[in-house]
Amino acid sequence: MTPFRTLLNPVPGLTPGEAQERARQLLKGRIELSVFRWWTRGQSIPADRQFMMLGVAVWSGYDLNLLDHLVSKMAQNSHLEMPVYVFDADCMASNEELEALLPGIGFVNHTPYVGLWKNGELIAKASGFHGRQLVARWFHIPESLVNERIVAAS
Repeated sequence: MTPFRTLLNPVPGLTPGEAQERARQLLKGRIELSVFRWWTRGQSIPADRQFMMLGVAVWSGYDLNLLDHLVSKMAQNSHLEMPVYVFDADCMASNEELEALLPGIGFVNHTPYVGLWKNGELIAKASGFHGRQLVARWFHIPESLVNERIVAAS
């Protein structure tokens, strides 16, 4: 599978804004080809007994790096059967809308947006650096790996 970090690569003939829009369009397909599940704004909260919700931005090297390490970890460890639903963080129209999805997350400045549900209850939520830490701890990924910033190839 093509690494998520390649979504940052420049596309000849496209402006940076056009390349970012193209990356947003490609994100859903990449998610659907991976171990993750795609979630879209307006859908109901998944009914799984336990799951993680992860809002990422295609313009964030941190988020794409996190997806690459998480997909690798989940592929290596088949016992990690907890579903991870991924959504485009930029689809959230306001912080209030994000708060409705992840009650108690408060005002957020940075992606990813992370929520962990167990038996229908949101048991943990975080964003940005703390969101990456939550994912790393839950899936036993060294925090140093998920805190690496990936930039577009030149």
